Amino acid sequence: MMRKVLLALCLLLLLTACGGGYDDAPDAELEFLSDTRSVHLMVFADASLTDALEVIAARYEDAHPRIRLRFQFDASGALRTQIQQGASCDLFVSASPEPMDAIDGAFRGDWVKNPESFDLLLPDSRVNLMENQLVLAVPAGNPRNIRTFAHMASLIRQENILLAVPDAADPLGTYAQKIFDNYLLGARPLSRTVTLTRNATETVTRIRNGTADAGIVYRTDAAGLQIVEAADASVCGNVTYCAAVLSESEHIREATSFLDYLTGAEASDYFTRAGFAPLSVQSRYSDAPEADGDSWDWEEESPEESWDDEGPEASWDDESPDSWEEEFLDEYGELDWQ
Repeated sequence: MMRKVLLALCLLLLLTACGGGYDDAPDAELEFLSDTRSVHLMVFADASLTDALEVIAARYEDAHPRIRLRFQFDASGALRTQIQQGASCDLFVSASPEPMDAIDGAFRGDWVKNPESFDLLLPDSRVNLMENQLVLAVPAGNPRNIRTFAHMASLIRQENILLAVPDAADPLGTYAQKIFDNYLLGARPLSRTVTLTRNATETVTRIRNGTADAGIVYRTDAAGLQIVEAADASVCGNVTYCAAVLSESEHIREATSFLDYLTGAEASDYFTRAGFAPLSVQSRYSDAPEADGDSWDWEEESPEESWDDEGPEASWDDESPDSWEEEFLDEYGELDWQ
């Protein structure tokens, strides 16, 4: 370190002697001088990314010794609220587009996506990263013998299940509501059968310790749980993660560099090994129809092992039925909804 300081002082003296001050130094020399400073980047990220980003951060810091990454993990909606209230943040990673839309100046004037006309993102920095999948998970051993989403819906109607789901502040809760709507549960009172949690992490904890009979979680969070069925995108939409640099960041160059890394091949490989999926055509190009050939095949493409050799205790070849109504009626018959 002392040698670097002495070298920097000699460089400054040389520039002065040659008639050029610090401001006249070439960009490469200024880059050298600035690189001696340590930079702490604050990253707000959805709680479902905790394990993946901590591994990625360790790799990135090893390759960039002067960068230190600090994370705030929580529900994406809660993080968005903190950013709106002035919390210091350099990079925001959301588990769905909606919390990002609410602070994206590109949607100012859109009273649905950005009702308060916030403009907090660095222009042109927003990107989609990868996708996840929703699953119906139960404690190991499946003590209630819950079999499918249709079975879950039947038990909800009978008020004979306790289901853990995040509230609307977490995108997972919003996606879960779409599943309820698909099974015609959206208008029914769910307070006696559904317990709302703060985020995906709390949902998993409740399922794992048995205080919930089942829960709707991300596939990547289901390690140690038993997956009984996966939700198709036709039921709840594509679960797309997005990220952007904040315009008020004091380290825009460093934050942009880390975001570039997250979109690169090395980070993508880490995400895939953690159970995330590459972007579908629909997520990459919002105005293009989804192409069957480019969709992620969870059965064939997913890795057999995660980073720590632990993964969801379930078969990945579960498929949503072509018609949940037919499966529901075949298995349970007509039910009295009164």
